[in-house]
Amino acid sequence: MSAESGPGRREQVASLWAATELSRDLDLERLAQRVVESVTAVTDFAVATLTVRHGESCRRIAAAGVDDARIGLETPYAGWLDLLREDYRQRSSCFVIPPQATGADWMQTVPVAAPGAGDAREAWTTDHGLIVELLGDDGERIGFLSVDAPRSGCLPDDTELEHIEVFARQAQSALRNAHLHEEVRRQRDAAEALNAVGRAVSGSLELREVLRLCCDAVVEHSAGDRASIYLHDPETGRFRTVMSRGSEPDPRLWEVFRNLPPMGADEVPVFGQVMRTGEPALIERVTTEHVDMRALEMFSLKSVAVYPMQWGAQLTGLLLVDTFREHIEFPAHEVDLVGRIAGQAAVAIHQAQLHEAARASAARADELYELTKQMTRTFDFDTIFRRIIEAVTARTDAFAVGLMEIDAGELVLRRSHLVRGGDDSPAPYQRLPIADMPPALWQRLSDDGSVVVPDVVAAGLQPYVRPQARSLLLAGHRDEGELALLLHVSSDRAAAFSRDDAAFVEGLVEVAALAMRNARLYDEARLAAERDGLTGLKNRRMYGIEVPPLLARATPTHPVSLAVLDIDDFKAVNDLHGHAAGDAALEHVADRIRRSVREDDSAYRLGGEEFAVVMPAASADEAVKVIDRVRRAVGVSRTGLVEVTISSGIAVAPLHGTDLDALFRAADAALYAAKAAGKNTVHLAVDRRG
Repeated sequence: MSAESGPGRREQVASLWAATELSRDLDLERLAQRVVESVTAVTDFAVATLTVRHGESCRRIAAAGVDDARIGLETPYAGWLDLLREDYRQRSSCFVIPPQATGADWMQTVPVAAPGAGDAREAWTTDHGLIVELLGDDGERIGFLSVDAPRSGCLPDDTELEHIEVFARQAQSALRNAHLHEEVRRQRDAAEALNAVGRAVSGSLELREVLRLCCDAVVEHSAGDRASIYLHDPETGRFRTVMSRGSEPDPRLWEVFRNLPPMGADEVPVFGQVMRTGEPALIERVTTEHVDMRALEMFSLKSVAVYPMQWGAQLTGLLLVDTFREHIEFPAHEVDLVGRIAGQAAVAIHQAQLHEAARASAARADELYELTKQMTRTFDFDTIFRRIIEAVTARTDAFAVGLMEIDAGELVLRRSHLVRGGDDSPAPYQRLPIADMPPALWQRLSDDGSVVVPDVVAAGLQPYVRPQARSLLLAGHRDEGELALLLHVSSDRAAAFSRDDAAFVEGLVEVAALAMRNARLYDEARLAAERDGLTGLKNRRMYGIEVPPLLARATPTHPVSLAVLDIDDFKAVNDLHGHAAGDAALEHVADRIRRSVREDDSAYRLGGEEFAVVMPAASADEAVKVIDRVRRAVGVSRTGLVEVTISSGIAVAPLHGTDLDALFRAADAALYAAKAAGKNTVHLAVDRRG
């Protein structure tokens, strides 16, 4: 009979069949027991145990072939590592433990029969052992299959080890499936618990009922005996008991927690740790080393987990899970679930606080909405600021209001107003380098949107307020994540501003930012419609709008002169030096025109290299003087610019025409004559009457 068709092969097939059947079972405890029973049924070994790993400890969950199964036996993972030496390894995952390595009571043993006649293998003793490591998907050890008491009385040969290893691989796969099933079940239960809490939070504004449900969910889904919630009072830093469920709490313990000092105090370092880190603190063995409060040991507490209840960055309270019967570990899935329930509790607290402030918030929103409608109807900055002042003084005890913008690392005061009394001299905070601002103040303003300073003297902020100011309220608007606009409101009374005032001014600065943005967009649109984009002079459209009314009022005693100017040989400038040089020449000429004309004169770029200057109340001689001054100024080139000259033609209304077209034709003819005369000169139009 061949080795493949002998008893060994049949046992291997039986092992594979049994393992395949096992892989269909997803109940971890039942599966483990079926594994060890199948091992003893289809292999040479009469005893088998299955141990699963939980972090740094291991727990036996199944045994077969022994009278005392010792289910639940816990052993340190380090003890198993001592046995799993590489020189004991045979094949890929089997470790045959020699007698000298079995000092620890890690395996329940039974008497072993002597080897059968004709069996040349080495005898198995009660001090031998065989361990097969079971690995998870990530290659980490998830447990151990241990076997003992071979019926043959012999150490296993390679075939037997292969047989065990094949079975172990299938059992390992089944365990992975069971672990996955267990994890899915835990996640499902956690989701159901969270959904129940979430429904209560969203469906009720009764704080105590919601917190009761949160505590009950924690007790149900954790190993703790009791769950308690303590609210944090940000004004005093103390905690107030609001709910405790589970085993009857000791009233003395309640009193201890009710009188806790502010968070972070040396008396309760673990609570300070939770506040600083925002992470749960897990104390599996309560001692005064962890929590310097003898009360925790006095009341026989064994294990305590402290979870922060946070809404955003604000600590609203603590959720405590404790035991007094036995020490417990806090598995990761439980910590995650309870932490999420604590988050739900924080939401409930926040919702209750929102409910209490709802009417004030609604009134504030209505007022800001009306202000938005009013302030966005105007594009005048003075009107916008006046309405800001009216709104601030109507809602707060302000005596001075300022509007500041951030510009090149400085706070620049754009508008200020003294509401009542005091020194009306300019505010001392015209320009404030941000680098000189108190870092903590600026950080709070950046993070929270507003800052209330009850006492500017105690805070050392006198340089940032008027001399009479005693309290300060700052609210900022952020643009692309950075502070861009600031409302600076001060009062001559200490502690004059409440958080409700701050909330209103926060909303007001957003309205102000919107109104100012609209006003700037309007100005930009107006300038784009009125100004030439390159030179900044008025454009041809404005020339056609503004000049005709002036000409209509022109008389011989109050003439209006029109000069048409053109850059000489401008095409050659572009062709020889490029369009960038041409643009620079246009900007140069426009600048010289702007600097050389009179205050009441208007300059326009008509297009290309052609410009116009309109001079009210200017006779022909006066106009020639002005334009010749422009011509000479253009000839004085700046460093790095191509030298250019201009030619000009001048016509005077009503002498040379009374409408814009006629006057332009006369000035253009004079310009043509100036070009023909050699350029870089000024010519006056010919009198049409002569």
